Amino acid sequence: MGQILFENGHAAESIPYHRRSLEYAPGQPLLQVNLARALVAANGREGTEEAIRLLNEAVRKEPDNGFAWREMASARFERGEPGLAQLASAEASFTVGDYPSALSFAERARRALPRNTTDYRRADDIVNFAGNEVRERMQRTAGRRG
Repeated sequence: MGQILFENGHAAESIPYHRRSLEYAPGQPLLQVNLARALVAANGREGTEEAIRLLNEAVRKEPDNGFAWREMASARFERGEPGLAQLASAEASFTVGDYPSALSFAERARRALPRNTTDYRRADDIVNFAGNEVRERMQRTAGRRG
């Protein structure tokens, strides 16, 4: 019911249903992401604190959950944290193998995040790995043409 309400533009009304689903299946990442989406959609910035907590739990359990990372990016942006939003977007792109986008988002995150923090180091890791992947793909493509 929560999903139906949410998808039909009734985010605030969907929240109790999403909460109930988590009562029946505690800690389920998909259900955490659904509640987080509804909280941000219904409450804007006021909903981001709980949403980010839920999303952090979801990506801790499922680090390759691109959907959760995308929702994290939206919540961080709504909260006014552009560097962390860029990092979450980099993570989302990275999980689906979109290395050019991951590289771009991670480079922007590095410029916005304080150096010598865990978040900065993660952005740096993505820049290094995605950058290597992008260069290797370009070399393979150039090798096929040559």
